[in-house]
Amino acid sequence: MKLVLILLPILFFPSLSSACRISNIGNYIGYTIVSSHRVTGHINDDGEEESSYLGCSYGRVLIIDNNKQVTCQDYGYSYAYRPEMVLLSKGSSLIACIKDDVFNIR
Repeated sequence: MKLVLILLPILFFPSLSSACRISNIGNYIGYTIVSSHRVTGHINDDGEEESSYLGCSYGRVLIIDNNKQVTCQDYGYSYAYRPEMVLLSKGSSLIACIKDDVFNIR
């Protein structure tokens, strides 16, 4: 019975099991989770909107929730379809956790 109660949330709410996991969480003491979004695309080097997520590279504009934008300040390649993005803030520092990767953004 206990196993069923543990597995039911994972089966019916898979996003709970795929939430952002920060392996070195101690580096983020004092940060506040400010919002959660979906990365719905990015702006390519030609200035055109693409509906894919290919990670971050310095200056890449990510489109979130189809109508907002953030700009990457770090590099990290990854591919996913509409991954969850969790934004954390501490003063003027803003970071995004996407697929368990952490990036500085503005």
